[in-house]
Amino acid sequence: MSTFTAPPGVGVPPPPAGPGVAPPFAAPPSDKNKRSLWIGLGVGGLVMVLCCIGSVVGIGVVYAGAMETTKRQAAALVTEYLKRVQGEDYGAARALFCKELQAEVSTSRLATRYRDRPFTSFRVGTASVAAEISVTATLVTDGGDITEKYYFATAENPTADATLSICDIE
Repeated sequence: MSTFTAPPGVGVPPPPAGPGVAPPFAAPPSDKNKRSLWIGLGVGGLVMVLCCIGSVVGIGVVYAGAMETTKRQAAALVTEYLKRVQGEDYGAARALFCKELQAEVSTSRLATRYRDRPFTSFRVGTASVAAEISVTATLVTDGGDITEKYYFATAENPTADATLSICDIE
């Protein structure tokens, strides 16, 4: 067994100073009263709750704005469709249909539908956005009013500025 010996000039550190010696730094003050800690935590918690409430309100405002924009777009699309039909531009009116409805309704079939019951004017109601988007319009004819309901779909790959198209007319 071998013993370890320190090289010359290197020794064991001296023992710490005894009682009564001042440390190189002052001890941090301790607050025996925890009141300021609780005030700080309370203010921090209040700020956090206000931020959460603000986030929820902000999301609600954005959602409501998107719904209003969708309603305006749907009503404008029905108005544009009926103007094209009234002007007997049936091809342009059919272009506002979704692909499925375009496959079902030919331009000549659309022309026949409205030539059989021509209208002199129309009123477009407000859009309804629930499980689906719909708009009701009233066509004023010589024989009385006809009510049609238009159903919409968004583009196949919806984006922030997705366009609507008419997918059913009842």
